[in-house]
Amino acid sequence: MPRRIKVIVGAAAMSLVIAVGLASATTASDPGISKGSILIGGTFPLSGAASLYGAIPQAEKAYFDWFNAHSTIHERKVNFKYLDDAYDPSETVPLTRQLVEQDHVFAIYGSLGTAPNLAIRTYLNQRHVPQVLIATGDSYWGYQYSQFPETVGYNPDYIGEGKIYGQYVKAHFKSSKIGILMQNDPYGKNYLQGLKLGSASSSHTSSPSNRST
Repeated sequence: MPRRIKVIVGAAAMSLVIAVGLASATTASDPGISKGSILIGGTFPLSGAASLYGAIPQAEKAYFDWFNAHSTIHERKVNFKYLDDAYDPSETVPLTRQLVEQDHVFAIYGSLGTAPNLAIRTYLNQRHVPQVLIATGDSYWGYQYSQFPETVGYNPDYIGEGKIYGQYVKAHFKSSKIGILMQNDPYGKNYLQGLKLGSASSSHTSSPSNRST
């Protein structure tokens, strides 16, 4: 099995652990929960510049289908519906509203992208819709967990990842200049912040700016 698919399937397996906990605390009267199924949904870039990531929901759905063929969660199957937002937050918002208000999903699961997830985070938390295992390592999900308790990430933190890159550059290319080509949104800014922290002197004590936003 290719390494990328192993990672994707591993994430789907983790989602089942969370789903077991959620399902055990819910009843058939909750949105997306019936006597025989749990409906979850998310948005992904099936088209556009980031369409390579379209393999993620396909692999996740394949795993859920396999699980449903062999087992249940409290006698419920897991139904996973995903929609194409093309990695565009202006598309993520109405599609997420569709999943919540028309399809009545129990949770938004795995939606991909920092900017797309930021665009729907307040809405989902206000409506108390779980936003779980979102496919982004932005620092917001950790630093702002008390403000947005329905939002749960799982990827390694981008600032921490960038810091490791910075430390490596500092250790192995001490006299070199580096150029940075970055995505100009919160996703790219997290990496840049971590890179600066890692490449700074050991006495540098700045905290990530997202902590207070």
